[in-house]
Amino acid sequence: TMAGKKVENARQRKITRLLSGSEDEANIQVNIQNMLTSILTEIKDLRKDNEEFRKETKKDIADLKEEIKGFDNKIEEKCNNLENKMSTLDKTIAEKVNEMEKKIRFLEETEERRQKRERRNNIIIKRQNLISEKDEDLNAKVSEILTKIQYEDSYTKISYIGKDKADRDLVRVELKSLKDKITIMRNKSKLAGSDCYIDDDLTVNEREIQSNLRKIAREE
Repeated sequence: TMAGKKVENARQRKITRLLSGSEDEANIQVNIQNMLTSILTEIKDLRKDNEEFRKETKKDIADLKEEIKGFDNKIEEKCNNLENKMSTLDKTIAEKVNEMEKKIRFLEETEERRQKRERRNNIIIKRQNLISEKDEDLNAKVSEILTKIQYEDSYTKISYIGKDKADRDLVRVELKSLKDKITIMRNKSKLAGSDCYIDDDLTVNEREIQSNLRKIAREE
């Protein structure tokens, strides 16, 4: 009948719709599954990349530490080398200074001995107004002083060398022999009470020693 056909057609359309809906749902499920699989794959890849990155980073850090350590070692080595060079230089300078000081002492001692030899027979006369414009007056005054202490022999040379702190004139007398000097030094006490003095012709070093000894004696 017509009514039966209509009912059958309606049922067939309903079944078709249901089947079509099931296919869409299945497709959705497949798509979702594919998306989940893709996401999981990406996460796995990210984890793998992250692990590789961490390993590479650790290696880079370790390499950098080694480079820094090597750099520090080089700096320390250079510092040690510089310290050794400075120490060697200081030692070399100290040795050279010590050597120079020895040479200077040797020269000073040699000069001191030379001056002592030159002054061995000399005396220094100290008195006010020994000097005038005429050398003959100085010779006469020196001869007069030496005569007072009973020395009448001649001398080699006289020369004016300046004034002392008491403003007395200083005259160096070069005698012919040590014997003459000994005679004069023994008799110089005859000038006691006068403003005239006779001393050895001392070197600079000897004068400093004598001055220090006099200072110590005054303090005592």
